[in-house]
Amino acid sequence: MQEELKHLERIERYWEGRMTQEERLDFEIALLVDPVLQRESDIYKGVVQALKDIKTENVRNRLKAIDTELDRKGRSPGRTSSFPFQRVLLAALVVLAIGSTLFLLQGRTSSTSINPDFLPVEEGLPVLMSTSGEKSFDDAMSLFKAGEFRESADRFIPLLESRPVNDTLLFYTGNALLRSGRAADALPLFNRLTISHSPAYALKAGVYVALCSWETGAKQEALNQLREISFLENHPYKNEAKALFNQLKSTR
Repeated sequence: MQEELKHLERIERYWEGRMTQEERLDFEIALLVDPVLQRESDIYKGVVQALKDIKTENVRNRLKAIDTELDRKGRSPGRTSSFPFQRVLLAALVVLAIGSTLFLLQGRTSSTSINPDFLPVEEGLPVLMSTSGEKSFDDAMSLFKAGEFRESADRFIPLLESRPVNDTLLFYTGNALLRSGRAADALPLFNRLTISHSPAYALKAGVYVALCSWETGAKQEALNQLREISFLENHPYKNEAKALFNQLKSTR
């Protein structure tokens, strides 16, 4: 049981953006080669997403569906299962679901939401520049430029799955997710960009990592990241980081 809790804590720290860059890289490599870890990580994301649902009945139904899926996988012959881990995860997050539901029923609102006016302006890239192959990208980018971020993310995600190391797709998929309220899903994309070979994306991604950290509840970590960037003389986004630091600090 103790080992399962440690495993859960590692996944939780990754999705909450509380790992160092080296830890993140090790974890993401492990995700690529360990299907069990990947499945457990996906389950964690699914349950956390359920907790964001304001409707109590929907939370219950989604947790029940996850539990049913775990039972099905646990009964599948010849399948390697991390069943104890999954039960520990589900039990822990059901407790969080109860607490989250009570919190919402009291009519209170989350204090981790970023004012959209605080987000950097991203105008997007030119679209309809080709007649074949990239129409799906053009469609996703057109939706992004129109401010339809949820729909844009839905179009970008399949493209990113087919080209997982494409910096442009990482950046705009992360942006669409963040701007549609899915900061937890956007965070690992921006984390990957911070080690990109493209300096422009890597440097800007640092600002977005801070914003995702703020949105997922790691407020002090976000402020520390923005303050650090604002002190870097040659950083192209030091002024933006300083402005964001002051804006977010005033909302605490």
